Parts: sequence; C-alpha cells; structure tokens
Amino acid sequence: MRFTVDELLAWAARHEGDEWVTLHRRRPFRYRVTPVGIEYVPATGIPRPISRKKLAVFCDQFQASGSFSPGAYRRNFTKSYSLALIKRFLESRGA
Repeated sequence: MRFTVDELLAWAARHEGDEWVTLHRRRPFRYRVTPVGIEYVPATGIPRPISRKKLAVFCDQFQASGSFSPGAYRRNFTKSYSLALIKRFLESRGA
C-alpha cells in the first residue's frame, strides 16, 4: 500500500501519546512530530531527530522492499522506530 510521508506524519501526530515499542527488540520509545520531521526518544532519553526528507527516503525504501526487518535497511539509526510507526499506520488503514 502506497503512502506519503505527509500522510504518515499526520497520522503519527494524532498518536504521539500511545505506547510504542520497536517491533523486534520490543524496546519502548516515544516520539513527537516536529515542524521539520519527527523526533524519536528511546528509553535513554536522548532524542533522535529525523528530517521529513530523510523519513521520506526511508518510506520509499520501505515501500520498495516491504520488509519490516531492520536488517533490510543499512546505515539508518532510526529504522526500528520508523518501522514500528509504519506498521501501526498501515494496520490502521487496513493493510
């Protein structure tokens, strides 16, 4: 199912207060949508910001591969958080 980064972030903004865990290691995290993208906050409390542009590139990579495995995406330090977000987003759309 195709989606845009704008659709993902609009949905994410409505679910910031939900409980979130990564898909594979089940690590808790929070996030907040910002004017320039999204900021993931893992249990360490150290924010990991990602720009809208970089998130759009990741979304394109995800849509090309369809893989929820973090190992499918190299050199991306926010992939586990983004994958959890995308999975729940797609489930909400009936995918």
